[in-house]
Amino acid sequence: MVLPGSPTGRDTDRLTGWEEIAKHLGRGVRTVQRYERDSGLPVHRTSGKDRGAVVASRAEIQQWVMSHPPRAELSLRTASPELATSEAPIMDSLRKMHDLDKQSRTLQKKMTESLAQVSKTIRRARTRAAQTPAPARLKRSA
Repeated sequence: MVLPGSPTGRDTDRLTGWEEIAKHLGRGVRTVQRYERDSGLPVHRTSGKDRGAVVASRAEIQQWVMSHPPRAELSLRTASPELATSEAPIMDSLRKMHDLDKQSRTLQKKMTESLAQVSKTIRRARTRAAQTPAPARLKRSA
């Protein structure tokens, strides 16, 4: 059925699917889905369920965009001063944690190498002891 005023027969006000909605808003699909979940982006489910195919009206989306200032709700481009001052100690702690992890790995490697050397030395001592005649062993012991 061809809709009046639509040369292709498609309703030009309707956006079908997350990809079309995301393209219309100039955002990624996951971002647009987050807008729906967190900010009430007006989309309609064709099946009436919580998940499934979605459709949206360009007019409703445009109205939603105009009523949602980008920096107020949709963007985290500017951080609050409290976050900026609390970030430095966290980053410092992360650096220290990374350094400690690196030191731990180095010590673990050295410990493994030392244990391998001790095992090798013990094997050599056992081999020599097994090859040494019994009287010679007694002389050394005495």
